[in-house]
Amino acid sequence: MASFRSTLDEALDASLLLHVVDASDPSLRSHIQVTREVLEGIDAGKLPSLLILNKIDSVDLARAARLKREFPDAIPMSALNPKDIEALHERLVRFFLDDMTEVDLVVPYGKEGVLAEIRKNIHVLRESYDEKGVCLTIKATPGTLTALKRRLAS
Repeated sequence: MASFRSTLDEALDASLLLHVVDASDPSLRSHIQVTREVLEGIDAGKLPSLLILNKIDSVDLARAARLKREFPDAIPMSALNPKDIEALHERLVRFFLDDMTEVDLVVPYGKEGVLAEIRKNIHVLRESYDEKGVCLTIKATPGTLTALKRRLAS
């Protein structure tokens, strides 16, 4: 435990923890419990998390149904199934978008560097152009919006 503590301490900076367990492992309940206890021990137990039951394709239908009843919020999936990967991706995107604010802003011409960063790092919903600059509707976290507005004002 002590050797992993510094690695685990980084969980405190996470926006979302993904707890991936092997659905076919007979000891999965104890693994889940130990992980929860460790996270509690480093004060990360209250962080948002998703339980992912990987290798769901390796269990029979009865076990899959029991796991679904026991862990109703878990995401059953197989990392080998592209549809499952896409569903997980959509769930993660939805999680982060739900925490974001939608705003309209204008990036003045001449601020192409800021515009490039927005396009690369921020969820752009709409984009158009007028005489003042590039008009955007974006979704971003409050902290990101504050930093962005400071950059546009300078």
